[in-house]
Amino acid sequence: MTEELDPTLLNDIAKTPEAEAPAPEAPVEEAPVAEAPAESPAEEAPKAEAEPAKEETADKPAPVWGENWRDQILKELGLEDDKSAQNQIKRFTTPAAAFKSFKELNDKVRSGDYKVPAPEDEEGLKRWRAENGVPDSPEGYDLTLSDGLVIGEEDMPIVNEYLKQAHADNQTPESVKKTLDWYYQQQQEGMVEEASMLQEAKTNTQKELMAEWGGNFPAEINGINNFLQKTFGEEIGSELQFYRGPDGIPLGSNPVMLRAFAQLARDIDPAGTVVPGASNQMKSIENEMSEIKTKMGTESYTQKDANRFLELQEVVDKMAVKG
Repeated sequence: MTEELDPTLLNDIAKTPEAEAPAPEAPVEEAPVAEAPAESPAEEAPKAEAEPAKEETADKPAPVWGENWRDQILKELGLEDDKSAQNQIKRFTTPAAAFKSFKELNDKVRSGDYKVPAPEDEEGLKRWRAENGVPDSPEGYDLTLSDGLVIGEEDMPIVNEYLKQAHADNQTPESVKKTLDWYYQQQQEGMVEEASMLQEAKTNTQKELMAEWGGNFPAEINGINNFLQKTFGEEIGSELQFYRGPDGIPLGSNPVMLRAFAQLARDIDPAGTVVPGASNQMKSIENEMSEIKTKMGTESYTQKDANRFLELQEVVDKMAVKG
């Protein structure tokens, strides 16, 4: 923003009265004077000779840059820990050489002569890459990521393919590192969001079904697992709960699917829902019902026993219908 002139100062200058020109003097008659003898013209005073310019004798100021000028530049740019920058600046013997290189590069860019040599020009391309910090091969890129992130072995095949393409495009190590940092940062944020979503779905489903199934919740879940493994086999039956629907929620955390699995388990294998894993389901049911009957009419008989007996009896009735 342009600073306005102080109006007070202008006002002060405007109010300063200008010096008035002196009034013309009235003509005065000159009195006759005696003629004085002619005087010899006054001699001019000798002019002072200009002093010769003094030669500078003061010592010139010491150079700003010391021997550690490379470290100074890297520190000022925040690159003291950047290995690529350290290797690049080592190529210059003096700050002037560094500026000369910058100027030559700038002139080339302005003139349109700054072009990457063709792949056929192997020597020219190798020299250009060395001048611009591009490694000789894809393996030369530094894979040290920010924030302590480490590339896993399972990711290396796709990362190596990216490095090949980046090297073919003559990308600098800084460019490659920024791309990898961005990619894994997105991965990290996505994993955190996904874990939060999955945990929320699991918690909500558990609360919903526990409220619906009450004390039978553990038995229903065991019955579902037993049904899936008996129907689809142990391996697929165990993995089926992790398959995801269109919303990204696993089937094992989807209340609609769990209700459907539970109903199928009751219909197809009713005994498996009450005595999962038993080698002889009917024998196990009969033994448990006999134990509960011995409690009936005693102080040890509880409402829980009564509910369990009814559940087992319902299974026995279903099995009898199925024949």
